[in-house]
Formats: sequence, C-alpha cells, structure tokens
Amino acid sequence: MQQKFMLFLLAALTGLLLIGGIFGCGSEDEETDPIAQDLKDYLYHFNQFLEQEQAIAASFESITGENYTDDETMYEELVENTLPKTEALLDDLRMIEFATPEVQELHENYIKGWEAQKKGFELYAEAVEKQDQEITKQGNQSLDEGSHQMELVIQELNQMVEEHNVEGGINFN
Repeated sequence: MQQKFMLFLLAALTGLLLIGGIFGCGSEDEETDPIAQDLKDYLYHFNQFLEQEQAIAASFESITGENYTDDETMYEELVENTLPKTEALLDDLRMIEFATPEVQELHENYIKGWEAQKKGFELYAEAVEKQDQEITKQGNQSLDEGSHQMELVIQELNQMVEEHNVEGGINFN
C-alpha cells in the first residue's frame, strides 16, 4: 500500500539522515572538496527537519489505511494538520541553499518529492469534498511520484557520499 510505503520512506529517510548527520565525520579530503563539505551540511540540515517530517507522517497515517474512520475526520486532519505542516516544511526546505550545484540539485529534487506529496494530500482532501474516487487515485499517484522522487534522491545521495568519501548516507537495511 503506497501510504505505508510513503511513511516507511519518510521515517527511514529522516532517521538515517539524522544518523548520518550526527555521526558523519568525513575525511581529510573534505577540507579541499567543497562537495564533500556540502554533503555534510546537507545531512546536518535534515536533522533539523526530523520532527516536521515525523509529524506529517503521523498526521497522514492517523487518517489512512487501518486508521481511517470517516471522510469528515480525514478531511479535517488533512486541511488542519497534514497540509499546513507540509507547507511549513516546504517553506523551510526552500530557504536552504547549498554552495555546490551538485548538492543544490539534489536538494531541489528532494523538494520536488515533497511538493508531489503535498499535491497528493491536496488531492485527497479534494476527493473527500467531491466524493470522487478518481481524484483519490490521482492523489495516490502523486504520493507515489513523491516517494519515487525521494528514492532517487536517496540513491544519488548515497552515490555522492561514497564518491566524496563522506561518512553517512542512507541505508534501508
């Protein structure tokens, strides 16, 4: 089920970025490798967003799947909690810029993943309003796109971390 996958992805991404940011000590090459330093900064910044991401995941999980109770509750949670928290996270993410184009592009792709998640949440709310299963399918598709985008970011991040000898990264095991 895509919602559980999205929640797993969010939890794994944030948790492992946190671990990488805390324990990533890097190599001596970081002093002469601006990308390596930027990658460390990238991992560090995600530590700041851990609580926001967990709150979004918890909000959405509280109204979907086995936790679904009724449309009114779902709509209320989406518009009063999930969407505002997602927009606040996106605002915070958009304020951060990185020194190297490689890391900045990675960050922008992560933002695109969250924008797709937000669109999915918006479509869910619209589907409830209009009682339209087709819009729900579109919402699921947008959530899947966002999850896929984040997976690509994780893969690229891990490649860059390895290439630039930075400790940390993401591991789903």
